Amino acid sequence: MTPTLFTIDDLPDEILEFILSYLPPYKDLEECMSVNKRWYRSVQNVMRTTKNNLNRAISDFNIQWNSLRPVEMAPTITKRYCHSACVHGNSMYVFGGCTSSSTTFNDLWRLDLSKRQWVRPLTMGTYPSPKACATLACYKDSLILFGGWTHPSPYPLHQAWRLFNELHVYNITSNRWTCINSPNHPPPIAGHSVTIHGNLMILFGGLQRTTIPGQYSTSNDLWCLNLETFTWYKQTTSNLKPVPRYGHSQIILDEKHILIIGGCGGPNSMYHDVWILEINDHIWNWSKLPVRNKEWAPTQLWCNPACQIGNKIVVLSRSAESVGCTPSYSAKWNVPAQLRPNVWVPPPPQDMPDIPVRRNEPVIPDRDENVNGRRGRFNNRDNVPSSSSDEDMEPIAGPSGLNRSAKPELQREPLSPPQKLKIPRTYDSPLNLAAFLPTVERRNRERQLALLRKMEKRLALLRKMEENPEQEKKDKSDTQNDQPSKPKKQRKHVLGMYVLDISQALADDPYATWLPWKSTELSSYGPEETILYTLVPGKGELIMFGGIQKDGNVLNCLNCLSNCISNVSNQVSNSLHFITAPRMQI
Repeated sequence: MTPTLFTIDDLPDEILEFILSYLPPYKDLEECMSVNKRWYRSVQNVMRTTKNNLNRAISDFNIQWNSLRPVEMAPTITKRYCHSACVHGNSMYVFGGCTSSSTTFNDLWRLDLSKRQWVRPLTMGTYPSPKACATLACYKDSLILFGGWTHPSPYPLHQAWRLFNELHVYNITSNRWTCINSPNHPPPIAGHSVTIHGNLMILFGGLQRTTIPGQYSTSNDLWCLNLETFTWYKQTTSNLKPVPRYGHSQIILDEKHILIIGGCGGPNSMYHDVWILEINDHIWNWSKLPVRNKEWAPTQLWCNPACQIGNKIVVLSRSAESVGCTPSYSAKWNVPAQLRPNVWVPPPPQDMPDIPVRRNEPVIPDRDENVNGRRGRFNNRDNVPSSSSDEDMEPIAGPSGLNRSAKPELQREPLSPPQKLKIPRTYDSPLNLAAFLPTVERRNRERQLALLRKMEKRLALLRKMEENPEQEKKDKSDTQNDQPSKPKKQRKHVLGMYVLDISQALADDPYATWLPWKSTELSSYGPEETILYTLVPGKGELIMFGGIQKDGNVLNCLNCLSNCISNVSNQVSNSLHFITAPRMQI
């Protein structure tokens, strides 16, 4: 009897679609459409179902995190934050960004979303300048790059940080960069936002320099770029408009409406408002959108980008289960400039000067690798324990009112009035060097002593075992019983998803609603809280890349500044995370 042979075409449509759903919704799945008409219909159903499932999963907060480690994707992109990203076809493109030492890139990388692999295109033409906080938008078969910011290089000294108004176009087909020069263009800007409407690129907000050296200003201007002629013009808007800001998100509602959410205007100026721009023939009108359920909004919107999925806006921030009392944003600006972590934020205006550096603050070692090695630091013999009070201090002034042993980097600018160094007079001898040891060095010595004590105990136990082997098992069991139980490792804060419903944003009585946060088992497996990353929509998924694994409020915490500075190189990420809906069951 001849056995009956079955093929994949003999399977029911439901089983075929279930099998096809395991393919990434990109090139491989698209190629299955050319098999026959049945497969074409099945692929169309799979794509439509995947999109609907993601929309439903976001509304129900029932999302699934899929992460890819850099070691699984060699060669891989360098760690970075404040970069630019967009999706074109079956690829995600990433340009520029910052490292932990605020060095900026001008490299372009492509992520093959079907193979989940990084590719470094060997581009030609006129390369853009190294920059971060620029915008990268997709128009036909080209990428439009504009604006950005770069950190000053160490040479020459006293070089100011720089803003750009360069316009570069990358042609994906010819693999070439082209620099576009136009007579009328926006001022140098960074932290702005853009969207593409037909053949028009609309730019809003950003950070700009002023005519006064060392000062900056935020903007609420609206600029338009004709992508066919590459000509700029400033668009006239209504008198009512959003407050000047940067770091916000810009969302397309339809061909005639744009939505602006969040942003930052400087110290003590973090915004959570929502605005809608109506595009008319002459004057464009701004209107503020009422927002409901503000208690379910994320705490940070200036350093967490927003992404649109259907009629929902998704923001990733610290999970609602781990939100606690954290310092305000203003604490960041009360930190001396020498101790600020290497995270892109504009310098404070002149009306908010830095607090003078106290000489009794612990020296924080430099761990950033630079082109010419480590920056290095002069030994500061004037460090005193932070526990010393001002009443126990005695001022000592050096020549010309300056401290003789102060750090060179603190003597570049004249002090007015002259600062006086204070040392404790409670010590028996001014040459007691142990009192002036840096805090980090004392902690290292304590750790070394603790390790030596453990080694002594282990050697003593080995001698007893050699003398009396019969007591070996008994000594081991006693030792284990004497050791205190190790505390359970606490789980780090993870990113949670916040959803803004904009389905009624264009209704007769418009409003937006933050959906109540729901805790599910799948959504609790997100990555560690991260800021200054990119979040872009793919086909049936959200793609998150890079950033710094810290919350915006944590970086502002004065008590955690030393940890932020010393560990920021390990916190910058190049990990990829994909947000999808749970896989359907049949």
